[in-house]
Amino acid sequence: MALSADVFYETTVTDVNAFPLTNAVTCYAGSLIGLDDSTGYAVLWADTANYIFAGIALKEATGDTSASPVVNVNVNCGGMILKKVSVTGVSAITNVGDKVYATDDNTLTTSATSNVQEIGIICDWYSSTTCDVQLYSLAEYQGVTNS
Repeated sequence: MALSADVFYETTVTDVNAFPLTNAVTCYAGSLIGLDDSTGYAVLWADTANYIFAGIALKEATGDTSASPVVNVNVNCGGMILKKVSVTGVSAITNVGDKVYATDDNTLTTSATSNVQEIGIICDWYSSTTCDVQLYSLAEYQGVTNS
């Protein structure tokens, strides 16, 4: 039925989510984090099949799946801009707009990976391999992998 008056839904900000972290995995603030589609747990990002890019860890955490409650990692999933980071394969302003991939939780490159899609794009260039990277949000990454 169409609205005929204001409706106020209970909502939450979607930029930060807490995900259960894989057992014995230690992540640090700034780690690129994925979700392992086969287990449901958060993982350090890697070029691994079944990984979904989630975002950036906000603080250090070590997974303990036997703990009660299970240890969560807080992740900014909103698609932030990483300022003045090194990206292998970048050399000029003409790289602005290029896709950015990650081979692990801290290594960015313009070279396509084997098992996962890009996690963002170059949005500004400074010099050499130093540039800004607009990371995809969790929802945007899902759109990239499902297109």
